[in-house]
Amino acid sequence: MKNVNVSNATTQRMHPHKFTLWIAMGSLIMMFAGLTSAFIVKSNQVGWKPVSLPNVFWVSTIVIVLSSATIIAAQRAFKNRNLATYRLLMIVT
Repeated sequence: MKNVNVSNATTQRMHPHKFTLWIAMGSLIMMFAGLTSAFIVKSNQVGWKPVSLPNVFWVSTIVIVLSSATIIAAQRAFKNRNLATYRLLMIVT
């Protein structure tokens, strides 16, 4: 009978959720790259009208940034067991 070497090397598999996250991120990057290249090509054509952003865009951006800051501060307050500050920041968010 022949001697058979069996390797004890284990293969590590990626968790399905992590794999799905990587696929989703790759898809979003590809979509963003495609839209950016389409914008660049289209903006160099004759008859292109410049796009101006509405004021509501800037307002919503400021609201999102402030909300992100308050949620981070609330998380820190929760970790420090400061529940009164945590509740206040969650209400503000």
